[in-house]
Amino acid sequence: MLDLRLFAHRTFALAVTIQVLLGAVLIGSMLLLPLYYQVVRGESASATGLLLVPQGVGAALAMAVIGRLADQGKGRVAVLTGLPLMVAGLAVYTASTAGTSYVVMSAALLVIGIGTGCVMAPVMASAYATVDRAAMPGATATLNVTQRIGGAIGTAIFAAVLQHQLSQARTGGADVVEAAADAFGSTFWWPLALAAMAIVPAALLPRARRTSGDAD
Repeated sequence: MLDLRLFAHRTFALAVTIQVLLGAVLIGSMLLLPLYYQVVRGESASATGLLLVPQGVGAALAMAVIGRLADQGKGRVAVLTGLPLMVAGLAVYTASTAGTSYVVMSAALLVIGIGTGCVMAPVMASAYATVDRAAMPGATATLNVTQRIGGAIGTAIFAAVLQHQLSQARTGGADVVEAAADAFGSTFWWPLALAAMAIVPAALLPRARRTSGDAD
C-alpha cells in the first residue's frame, strides 16, 4: 500500500523517522497528560481540558511564525529549536509532584506546544521537498501512516509503563497521591527520551540553501 521507494531519499527517510518518534511522543502524551490531571490532581474532565489549553496555544503561536521559516529553507533550525523545547517541557512533568504549581505546569505545556509547532511543519516540508510532484500522494500517505504507527506504539508503551508504575505505587505503602505522582513522573521520562532521540535525525536534515541551486 505504501511506496517504499520513497525511503531511498535520505531526507524523506529522516523526516519519517522524526514523524514516528513525534507521533509516539505527542499521541502517547495525549493519554498521559489528561490522566495526570485527573488521577494525581483530582481534576474533572472539563477542568482537565482547560488546563491543557496552553499546549494548543503554544503550538498555534509557533506555527504562525515557523511556516515562513520553513518556506525560507530554515526548517532544520526550527526543528532543532523545537525538539529541545519539547524535552524541556516534558522534563517539568518528570519532576512534578502532587503539589507542583499549576502555573509551572501550564508554562511547561506552553513550551511543549511551542516546540511542537516548531517541528511539525518543517519536518513535513523537508519530506515533500525531496519527492517529485507525482509522488506527493504516496508521500502524504506514508507520512500519515507512519505517524499513526508511532502514536499507537508510543501509547501502548506509555500505558504499559504507567500501569506498572501505578501497580508498584499501590504496594509501596507510601502516600497514594504522591506515589501516583511519582508513577507519572517516571512514565514521562519515556516521551522525553523519544523526543530527545528525534534530535539525532533532525541534526542530519539538510541545512538551509545558500543559493537557489546549492545546498550545504
